[in-house]
Amino acid sequence: MTAASTVAQPQAQSADLDAFEKLASKYHSIIALPKFETTSNAVFASVEQIIKSGDKALDTIGALKPNQISFKTTVVALDDIGYEIGLTANRLSLIKETSTNTLVREAATDAIKQLEEWMVGLDYREDVYRTLKAFAATKPNLKGEDAKLFQETMRDYRRAGLELPKTERDQVEKMRKELSRLTTDYESNITKAQQAVKFTKAELEGVPEDFLGQTGSTYR
Repeated sequence: MTAASTVAQPQAQSADLDAFEKLASKYHSIIALPKFETTSNAVFASVEQIIKSGDKALDTIGALKPNQISFKTTVVALDDIGYEIGLTANRLSLIKETSTNTLVREAATDAIKQLEEWMVGLDYREDVYRTLKAFAATKPNLKGEDAKLFQETMRDYRRAGLELPKTERDQVEKMRKELSRLTTDYESNITKAQQAVKFTKAELEGVPEDFLGQTGSTYR
């Protein structure tokens, strides 16, 4: 009975995932299990690959001719790039915080710094922004989610300072890159912290005894 249950469980989970994937496809969404990097080399290879593919996709958007500009080739294409970048960033952030391998955690920390600095720079691709503005100049008749995506995309460029003079824009970009590095270091330092937190038994009233009895747990 136990053996049968052990075998059946993954199959049931797989069936549930398949059903979820089919349901998501109706809403033009993709559900898939992430494949996590397990070595330092794999971490850096992932960052190198996403930067390479991202730059290539952005080069394509920035080089569009007037007759090639459309919602799909500009706003949607940019959103697709952001989605792929986000997957990599989220995956590496989780590795940075949870990997039991010190070298992999450190590699993920360095990789996140590299990736986030590059991500900040994406907002300052003038060729891409010119293409987006050329599309905006056509005054597209968008509705619903498409209109929202378009409006928020142009809003994010304005917030990044693309309408500022170049000297001011460069300063904003520099400060944002520095902030991203400091944020990553701050989060890593929190993860590495070994400072003990002490409570009295009264303060822990209601906490299960099996939790209090864990190795390394003390209270008075």
